Amino acid sequence: MKGEYSGRYENIVVLSPDITKEEEDELLKRIQANLEKAGAVTVRFDDWGVRKLAYPIKKKDRGHYVFFPP
Repeated sequence: MKGEYSGRYENIVVLSPDITKEEEDELLKRIQANLEKAGAVTVRFDDWGVRKLAYPIKKKDRGHYVFFPP
């Protein structure tokens, strides 16, 4: 029953710190489009910048965090 529940969810996306600003913008547009396709309403997102990861992922110890608030 798609679209019947209107709960509010937050999402945090961790991007590679090595991508360019253009690649980041394109990726965030794709993420937002996928969320909207699934029925989500995204108002804004907060760029938290590059932070240290709790543990390495694919041999990287830093990630670029982007927060999608409810």
